[in-house]
Amino acid sequence: GVSYGRALKLLRRPSSSELATALRANSILTGDAYLICSVFYPSITTNRTEIRLFKDRFEAMAIEQASEMLRQWKADEISIELRRKGHNQDTSVEDTAIRA
Repeated sequence: GVSYGRALKLLRRPSSSELATALRANSILTGDAYLICSVFYPSITTNRTEIRLFKDRFEAMAIEQASEMLRQWKADEISIELRRKGHNQDTSVEDTAIRA
């Protein structure tokens, strides 16, 4: 439910925490979330300790908290898009005034 741009940002982060948050918000099972994250962040598969750490952090994350973060990301995207559109409209008005 996030934009393509936000999804790219999630995958380009140095750690899997934001991707894990998005997966948790969507009630993805721990094993499935681990599999998805390990594709993009191979460092979490280096040893048992890293695997356990991922599992513990993922399961400790409250789904409602993760959902709230996801809603905030969406709100941020909408805000940016509205500002961008507003800026374009302001420019159009200025261009019209200059031409007149």
